[in-house]
Amino acid sequence: MLTLLNKLSSANKRYKTALELKPDLYQALYNWGTNLANLARTEDIKQARKLYRQAIRKFQQAISINPDFHEAFHNWGGALIHLGKITSRKIREDVYLKAIEKFEQTINIKSDSHEAFYNWGIILNHLAQLRDDKEKEELYLHAIKKFEQTTNIKSDSHEAFYNWGVILGYLAELKEGKEKEELYQQAIDRFDKVISIKSDYYEALNNYGSTLVSLAKTKDVKQAEELYLKAIEKYQQVINIKPDFYEVFINLGDTLFRLTELKEGKQAEELYQQAVEKYQQAINIKPNQYQAFHNWGSSLSFLAKLKTGKEAEELYLQAIEKFEKAINIKPDFYEIFNDLGATLIDLAQIKQGKEAEELYLQAIEKYKQAINIKPDKYEAFYNWGHSLSFLARLKTGKEAEELYLQAIEKYQKTTNIKPDKHEAFFGWGFMLISLAETKREQEGEELYYQAIEKFEQVINIKPDKHEAFFGWGFILTNLAQIKQAEELYLQAIEKYQQAINIKSDYYEALLYWGFILTNLAKLKQGKEAEELYLQAIEKYQKTINIKPNNHLILDFLGVTLVDLAQTKVGTEAEALYEQAINVFLQAVEYGGNYYNISRVYAIKGDKMQSLKYLNTSLAKNEVSTEFVENNEDFKLYHKDQDFQDLINQYKK
Repeated sequence: MLTLLNKLSSANKRYKTALELKPDLYQALYNWGTNLANLARTEDIKQARKLYRQAIRKFQQAISINPDFHEAFHNWGGALIHLGKITSRKIREDVYLKAIEKFEQTINIKSDSHEAFYNWGIILNHLAQLRDDKEKEELYLHAIKKFEQTTNIKSDSHEAFYNWGVILGYLAELKEGKEKEELYQQAIDRFDKVISIKSDYYEALNNYGSTLVSLAKTKDVKQAEELYLKAIEKYQQVINIKPDFYEVFINLGDTLFRLTELKEGKQAEELYQQAVEKYQQAINIKPNQYQAFHNWGSSLSFLAKLKTGKEAEELYLQAIEKFEKAINIKPDFYEIFNDLGATLIDLAQIKQGKEAEELYLQAIEKYKQAINIKPDKYEAFYNWGHSLSFLARLKTGKEAEELYLQAIEKYQKTTNIKPDKHEAFFGWGFMLISLAETKREQEGEELYYQAIEKFEQVINIKPDKHEAFFGWGFILTNLAQIKQAEELYLQAIEKYQQAINIKSDYYEALLYWGFILTNLAKLKQGKEAEELYLQAIEKYQKTINIKPNNHLILDFLGVTLVDLAQTKVGTEAEALYEQAINVFLQAVEYGGNYYNISRVYAIKGDKMQSLKYLNTSLAKNEVSTEFVENNEDFKLYHKDQDFQDLINQYKK
């Protein structure tokens, strides 16, 4: 390095001497500028900035003597690219735009300058990283055009094909569905082209593997597995060419881990162990490689979600340990704090009470740290809101209300930074519902309508978000119950129908649809009521076909059978009561309560069976004695001594 610096310094002296003898020697000025730019790459940031600016002045001087000197325009643009990378974000964009001007001027003079087209594409990519998604897309497309022009002039420019492939991958990340898949496939085609020109270009093989992994995420299990295996093959080729390239070991570890998601048992465990080995190899090559610890932690966190109990807890704790190691190496790495916060939330969700609360608070601290590093990143604000929403569920009264408001504030900040973050509008909507449930009628009603606005915004961004239609329907259901308004019930049904049109096995929407039909039936009489009860029963039965072991669904069905039975007489009523009892007995097997069975026998007038199941229910603390005494279904027994003795037995 010292020899190189001495040579560059000696060359600078020669250029200076030459210019003193002949000031209009533009070639010497150009060479001097190029020399200064090369020297800048060897210096620290402060000195490099100074040298790049000096180089730019030399290129300017050369052009003032020879305005058609395209090489000077080109190298001026190149110096601006490097200067932009080491300037503050505030002025970086202006520097990049000036670089584009220089490449454009180069091409105006020399239309077949493939180097200028290539560097123009590179700078457009740099510029895209400073813009929002919509502007990114335009800049990516513009960059692709430049790389295409480069290869039209120089068909064996492997660098142009490589960067073309990289940008197609970036563009794919902005798309969905078939368009995303097609762009990944186009990127793969470009990497194939690179390898056909330069077979040992390991960076292209590495990106080839990464793109295959991205494409795999859009496919079904069988296709995904094939693509993961192809990606592993590409990574192995990288290792054969450059065995000390630590990035490929991280990518290989990530891909092996993704394969574990498709496997079970011993095979999954073996793949997971292989993934861990790859992360360890990356760390052996570069011990301060925070990304390896970060990805290792992310893999452990994901694996924990597939487990339960102590096994899940142990994996979450291991993940946290890896994230903390990554932070020790790179304390300003925003993503690690964000992912550590998410893992703390996941761990909190398998805990209870104070332990869960403490973990949610720790997660919030991590999101605060993430935001201190990158205040303009929406992910941490969104996850912070998520943590607050979980924390609020552990609280009651004013404390819960305050947490709902804080969560809403975080979701609002998220959408201020990223207006198309539909998940934030969705979370915001549900926080408004939770807040509405703590308020009196008018205030609560206003909050419900605000929540509807949020779900509308979700659907405007993501029309196939079935959960948003469900949330909207849920609000309309609550409003309909408050107002006893048939029109609102019908609007709610429409929303549940839209949710099911998107996701046909969405049992929650079917369940609430049935619930609404039951409520509507209570507003009607005769045949009209009967028809609505039967429709409700049909919805519950469809729900049970999707989710057969859910006691809540069975309870809803049983209650509706009882309601229908109460509109009948004789054997028809008896048959419906028996059906209801059988359904409630089934519900008990899956965690349902005995109280519902007792209630049906009370309505039927079967005191012995009613008190038998009521005794079991009270012994299990399913209901309070006060609740039973106030229930109209037991009015026949209010003066019955056996009933009173049973109630007194459990009175506190």
